[in-house]
Amino acid sequence: MTSVVLAHARELDLATIPDLVDRLAAHRQPGRRVVLDLRGVTFMDCYALGQIIKLHAHSAVEGWTLHLRVETPIVLRLFDLTGAASFLSLEQPAIA
Repeated sequence: MTSVVLAHARELDLATIPDLVDRLAAHRQPGRRVVLDLRGVTFMDCYALGQIIKLHAHSAVEGWTLHLRVETPIVLRLFDLTGAASFLSLEQPAIA
């Protein structure tokens, strides 16, 4: 299985999520492991979360996997409050 990491920093919202989705498009291939590195995201809105959930659903149908690398409290809180943390593949830093 080949892997690719796509990083995004700053805000992830209605204005910026289309760029990330476009960058990911070429990597939506069967057997591919895609990691969205969101550790630099300082704000995330529900629209961006909805697009990530949609990508997660497409990955299951198309045969690739989506993983999210997160550590920012505001992003983790959004995933927790919405219940998305229960089904998205989150990679969080180990707590010492």
